[in-house]
Amino acid sequence: MDQGPAAASEPASPRAEVRLAINAADGPMPPDRRKVQELRAGGVMEVGLDLFNCATVEDREIRELVIMEVGELLQEHGIFMCDVEEIL
Repeated sequence: MDQGPAAASEPASPRAEVRLAINAADGPMPPDRRKVQELRAGGVMEVGLDLFNCATVEDREIRELVIMEVGELLQEHGIFMCDVEEIL
């Protein structure tokens, strides 16, 4: 449905689909923390987590702790973690 020129002038939604890649062996490092700050400053409200190098962290509990730490970091900045993808 065409809404004419008014539709073009409406602001974009502040919500964006973004993936944050974190190394499972390291957890969130200072550059990752700065990236989260930049995402929030850019209006990103929702992030998917790509946890990579999972094969190097055999203990499932350690990977879960990293996921929790990233979730807390995002929450501190008002960003919702919508999903987690564990990548070997």
